Formats: sequence, C-alpha cells, structure tokens
Amino acid sequence: MLQDPLTLYKLIVLYMLNRVTFPLTAAQVSDFILGKEYTNFLTLQQVINELTDAGMIATQSIRNRTHLSITAEGKETLNFFENRIGDTIKQEIDSYFQENDNNESLKAENQPASTSNKNMDIKQLQDIGILTADEVKAANAETIALDKLKKMKSDSEAKSEELEATKKKLTDKEGELTKCQKELDGYKDEIKAARDNTEAQAKAKVEEAVKAGKIGPKDESAQAFWQKALEDDFVTASKQIDAMGANPALSTEKVAGGKTVTEKKEDEEESGFDRLTAAFNEELKND
Repeated sequence: MLQDPLTLYKLIVLYMLNRVTFPLTAAQVSDFILGKEYTNFLTLQQVINELTDAGMIATQSIRNRTHLSITAEGKETLNFFENRIGDTIKQEIDSYFQENDNNESLKAENQPASTSNKNMDIKQLQDIGILTADEVKAANAETIALDKLKKMKSDSEAKSEELEATKKKLTDKEGELTKCQKELDGYKDEIKAARDNTEAQAKAKVEEAVKAGKIGPKDESAQAFWQKALEDDFVTASKQIDAMGANPALSTEKVAGGKTVTEKKEDEEESGFDRLTAAFNEELKND
C-alpha cells in the first residue's frame, strides 16, 4: 500500500537518530538523505520541523550547529512503524554509519572543544574584547569568562524583551493610527456629503428664485452671488430671497459685452433686488 512520502522521510530521520547514542547535526542528516536523493532540502527541513513540533525529536543549537536527537515519543513511534522503511534504505543507513568508522568520526564532529583548547578559547575572548589581558592571565580566567558570557547573555535577553515590548507598542500605535485614519476618512466623507447637499439646496433655491422672476435667468453674476450666499449661510440668504418680489425690469434683460445687464433709466430708483443684495451684504459684515 502506498504511503505519504513525508511519513517515510520522517521515519528515515527517526531511524538514523535511533542508530546512534549521541545527537546528529542537521547537516549530517542532510548529507545522507540529500546525498541519496531521497528528497530535496526544503522538504527535509519541513520534515525536521514537523518532527520537532510533534515532540518526536529534540533540537539544540551548539556552536552554530543544530543538533538532533530522538525523544522517547519518537522511539515509540519508530517501534510501531519501522516496518514501513524498506530493507534497502535501512541497509544504506547502516552502511553510512559503518563507513564513518563505527560512528566515531560523526561523534567527533559533535563534541565540544576539549580542555586542551581552553587557553586558545580564552585568548580568543581577549581578541574580541570580552576579557582584558590581566583577566586572561588570572588563575580563574575561565570563571571570569563564564561570568561575563552569562551577563552578556542576560543583557541580550533583556534587550530582546525590551525590543519585543517596543515592537508591541509600535504595533498598538499603528492600530490606533489606522483607527484614527478611518475615523478621519469618515469625517471627510460626512463633510463632503454635507457640502454637496448644501450646494444642491442652494442651486435649487436659486433656480426657484429664477422661476419666480426674482433673479434674471441670464444674470449669471446674480445667480453666482446668491449661490455662494446660500452655501455660506443658507437660512439668512434664503430669508432674503423669500422677501424679494418679482422684478418687472428683469424682462428687459439683454447681453452686453458678454455680460447680462438690466436696462434702466438714469432717473430710475434702485431696484428692490439691488436693495436686498446690499442689505444682505451689510448683514454679513455685521455678523
């Protein structure tokens, strides 16, 4: 019966880790599986991640290397499903470990630096500025180094926590800013709608005045004046228009010099329209 390839890859990894008594590096597992072309790198990383999430393998970072070891749950799973691994694959895995001097070369790659390298490691700490020359010469140089490294780690963790807290505050502020922006956009829409409504009401009022003979149908300047007056103060301007009577002189309108004008005699008194316009302007000044 066919099985999910990912399941087979997981069993292969578990089988490899169960064949040794020490952790293998991710690179060692990758070298074998990719070398045999069982799968590709990305799929193998997915397999390792899923095994880790499921608690079947444990990972530990040592000296910039990821070490893998099988857990009790992983061993139990392998016991149930080991028969799904083909004999050929098992033989290839066994041969891989035999070719590496019965695991000794693999194990050597995973060992921490020996005590013979202590002086060299301490000197390196001086080279990168962690220890002073006097501290390197001290009998307890290693203790001093460990204390400093612990403090550096503690400081780094504190900085990381501070950074995470700052990131959270920034995220919260971005959320507040987004909320304010949405509210502002809503206010803008409301203002635009109100302005459009006022303009429409003013236009309708002017058209009504034109039909009533209070404003000349060709008197664009008067229409523009009352349109703006109504938009600025609809109530006041509307009352002024309502108080206006029909102007008989409007019937004598003609176009002169590209503008609409109303003929009137030299001795003709100022029209009611002119008086109301002047009164309205005076009222706006007083306000």
